[in-house]
Amino acid sequence: MEPNLAPKTMANYEMFARLYIAPALGPKRLDKLTVRDVQSWLNKLRRSCLCCDQGKDAARPENHNNPKRRRRCCAIGKCCRSLPSEWTVHDAYMTLRAALSNAVREETLTRNVAANVKMSVPRKRKVKPWSVDEARTFLESARTREDPM
Repeated sequence: MEPNLAPKTMANYEMFARLYIAPALGPKRLDKLTVRDVQSWLNKLRRSCLCCDQGKDAARPENHNNPKRRRRCCAIGKCCRSLPSEWTVHDAYMTLRAALSNAVREETLTRNVAANVKMSVPRKRKVKPWSVDEARTFLESARTREDPM
């Protein structure tokens, strides 16, 4: 059945499923998934280095002539401890919960075990805008380094 979701929602679901859910819970049969499995996955996700788990540094091309293009952390044995934010963990959980709810609705599963996991909503970060001097420093730095972004 074709999902009736906004394109951005589908893209986010796909990304969270590919990067966070499938690698950890993919081998487990959905009808054998337990609340403990989901809670263990969330606890592990909070403590896992994204760079190590997803091979981000290893995917960086090796270029010894350009220091910006060198592998510099996890691929060379120096874990950078790039932990997911609480919002990333929350969104990954909500994606799993939505997928299991859909499976229950389609009568593929009898219950949604993720619905029984307690998950608090993270606090929103207070954004402190840059001062004029901070913005000027940033832009001058980008111009000096010829940063294309």
